[in-house]
Amino acid sequence: MTQNRPALQDGLVIANFGNHIAVENVQGDIHCCVARKKIGAVICGDQVRWSPQNEGLGAIVDVLPRTSVLSRPDRRNKLKPVCANVSQLAIVNAAPSSDNNLNSKLLDQYLVASELSGIEAIIIINKSDLINSNTLTHLKAQLKRYSDLGYPIL
Repeated sequence: MTQNRPALQDGLVIANFGNHIAVENVQGDIHCCVARKKIGAVICGDQVRWSPQNEGLGAIVDVLPRTSVLSRPDRRNKLKPVCANVSQLAIVNAAPSSDNNLNSKLLDQYLVASELSGIEAIIIINKSDLINSNTLTHLKAQLKRYSDLGYPIL
């Protein structure tokens, strides 16, 4: 006697809560799933194939090939994937208050990560309406090196 198994469905991982993974199906419904151990790490942004199971849960049976992976080092400096299939990284930085500089070290770290991952980066400066004209002039001078490298700045 053969059992009728539910058909596999395509989905997008939208959140990962350790053992439970939120998967959005093509209709926009969100399902709580678990990943089969043999498929490895499942991260936000992964395109997956999953199967409905008992009691409203689903089982992720396959992770489709990724177009990109953004990673960060963990406590042991081993790279840990954070998200997958990212097409653009928007780096938001607050405009510096008067007499302060832009946090270029953090901005540079994000830009390096985007370059290493092959992800297009865009720099966004918020709160620029709250700074005086001298600080704005200084900020524009700091950002010029990034625009000269081809990064869009908003």
